[in-house]
Amino acid sequence: MILKFNNFYITISPYIFLSIFILLLKCKLANLFLCFLALTIHELGHIITTYILREKISILKILPFGFSCKLKNQSQIQKNKMLKILIAGPAVNFVAAGLIFYWTQEFATINFLIGIFNLLPIFELDGMRIVSILINCRGRHS
Repeated sequence: MILKFNNFYITISPYIFLSIFILLLKCKLANLFLCFLALTIHELGHIITTYILREKISILKILPFGFSCKLKNQSQIQKNKMLKILIAGPAVNFVAAGLIFYWTQEFATINFLIGIFNLLPIFELDGMRIVSILINCRGRHS
């Protein structure tokens, strides 16, 4: 499903409903909600930072296990801006974890784990994209 929202598109994976159904069979609804909320907080970190840096989003994808943003003219965005955008998602998860730890350790833990997971240097995660930018920047200065 594709929705047009303002100046960008939102695509919803057809497999999202299947993944929600499977997760509902295996998880408590409250835990599923907390995971979805933490993933939303993470993506909002990227989106808000993109907006602050005056860049534009072309597509927001809602996938079975999270979100993904594609920026307009992504290859032309300055590397320091791109690093800020990429780091913002995990950073927001860590800040949220710290702020809410006193009230709800479960939600704080979920936020912390999502932040850590996204910093892993694995294909398509923020960590891999950060490492890639840092390696490319270092190679130019050597």
